[in-house]
Amino acid sequence: AQAAALEKALSRHGEYKVFPVMRYWHPRADDVLKQVMSYDPKRMLLLPLYPQFSTTTTASSFREWKEACEHASFQ
Repeated sequence: AQAAALEKALSRHGEYKVFPVMRYWHPRADDVLKQVMSYDPKRMLLLPLYPQFSTTTTASSFREWKEACEHASFQ
């Protein structure tokens, strides 16, 4: 529901597709990256929804996404 609401809010500014990714549960970055690659976006924006920055939450989420991209040769 949160992803759908964000996609709806962003639609006022153009065409956006929201792909939820979880750091410690499903769907994980590797799985979602396949969906993103099928969608073939021109750009990606990672938007963590943690209430604060922390190396154990936000930074590790960015790191996991980067590693999934490197593994898939998608940068």
